[in-house]
Amino acid sequence: MQVAASDSKFPAWRAWLVVASVSLISFSLIGTTIASLGVYMPVFQTHFGWSEGDVGAVAAVLLLGVSLASISAGWALNKIGPRNLIMAGVIIVASGCLLASRAQSLAQMIVAIGFVGAGIGTATIVPGTTVINLWFRENRGIPMAVYIGSLVLSSAIIPRLTDSLIGSGGWRFTLTATSILVAAIGLCLAIFVRVPPPAISREAKSLTGELEVSGLSVKQALT
Repeated sequence: MQVAASDSKFPAWRAWLVVASVSLISFSLIGTTIASLGVYMPVFQTHFGWSEGDVGAVAAVLLLGVSLASISAGWALNKIGPRNLIMAGVIIVASGCLLASRAQSLAQMIVAIGFVGAGIGTATIVPGTTVINLWFRENRGIPMAVYIGSLVLSSAIIPRLTDSLIGSGGWRFTLTATSILVAAIGLCLAIFVRVPPPAISREAKSLTGELEVSGLSVKQALT
């Protein structure tokens, strides 16, 4: 499997460390939020007396936040790089979970979950798939499958843990614990996320310090 890192400073295992890092970050973020949303919904209904439409609005805002932030992340990626983008997204998710744990009304919960969705869209798919594509010149199927598989696996494992935590400590405790957990995992693993030297444009680095990774115009990307 050909890896973009060809010099002695970047052996093949370095590329797989990046894959493992972005996979575990997305595993924790997706699993504790989007995948666990179905566990939280009936609990919110019981606690607040919300209707199905109310909790549906919470879910819609989460997904809307993910979608809008993913589009913005594509632009921000070229400005600050994948590591900083992931760290920013992790901090946003952790802050949103902490706000949600303190919510006393539907409006407050919607705002908090909107933050969570924005963080997910910022820290997961866009930077994760980008760095994998940059590290692996050929045979990208296996590393990409590892990454996508981590997202699927998170949906099978973490909601069960979320349900257990809610049952033992309550939903507010679970969201607070989630905030601490995703911040610890995400910020620590993001340290290992970087792009290989060939992915950095020498001209752009010397003149602007910006990362050249897209290779597509906005029209081409949207198409």
